[in-house]
Amino acid sequence: MVSGSNRRAPSCPKGDVLADLARELLVAGASAGEANRFAVFATEFARTQAPSVFEKLDPTGRDRATETMRGICLDGPAAGIKKFEPAQATAFLIWYEKGLRDVSASILFERYGVFLQFVSFRPFPAEACTAFASFFNEVYRANRSGYLSMFPRDHAEDVLADIYSHFIDRDYRRLREYTERPGVPFLAWFHTVAKNRAIELHRKLQIESRRRGELDRESERIPDPRPNPEDDVLRAKLRAAIQECFDRLNDRYRSVMQYVLDHPTSRDAIARALNLTTTQIYRITHEAREQLRRCLAESGF
Repeated sequence: MVSGSNRRAPSCPKGDVLADLARELLVAGASAGEANRFAVFATEFARTQAPSVFEKLDPTGRDRATETMRGICLDGPAAGIKKFEPAQATAFLIWYEKGLRDVSASILFERYGVFLQFVSFRPFPAEACTAFASFFNEVYRANRSGYLSMFPRDHAEDVLADIYSHFIDRDYRRLREYTERPGVPFLAWFHTVAKNRAIELHRKLQIESRRRGELDRESERIPDPRPNPEDDVLRAKLRAAIQECFDRLNDRYRSVMQYVLDHPTSRDAIARALNLTTTQIYRITHEAREQLRRCLAESGF
């Protein structure tokens, strides 16, 4: 959290209405007009920033989130606002947006957190599965920029799908672990697990990239050997095994996977094209890949 005694954030650009309103709010201190200034600021913030901050909340939820932030800013009196000086309006905007995201996530969790009531059930009930899928889609996607910014854009959707799978694999084994952490807020635990998984995937991606670079450099130094008939036979067997395993998928999984292979685009775009939800695309591709992996293992690959 930035305080008035710490280093100052860059000044807000002139002509920025939202920044100007934030600066006026900070100048007001704990004066009687502060509440009115906050109302003007919050209304403008919601009008200009809402799509990226709490787009999944209904009007009632937005009002509740804004009112919660009003309390954080003005109670105390004005404890939240007094953390900043007028010149730190930019830092205040960042802090306020993060606060709104956190509050919005809490509201959404209240709506979908029913899945925690079923962590001891075997298997996880359909009601709880649906609730967690909605929770993940809304809460994690609303905060994904901070976790996925380390990845190339063309990897982001696959990373998001992997993190979702990380929670639901083995009948929601990871999600059930939360019960072993009493006293830890679920949202804090959830984001920690998701962030750690993203970091792990990023490290693997870096290692693979370095290995590819080493192999490329090695191939430049070593002349290509003569074609090996045994390698050709092995590749042909692998292609045949992949095709056979692919053909074993049920019609729905096979058609979705074929579309994913033919259209390297975002999962959201694929979901729209196939008239499915993004969560369904994640689930189908994950389960199809697991079936393919097991099938290839049975075939000796």
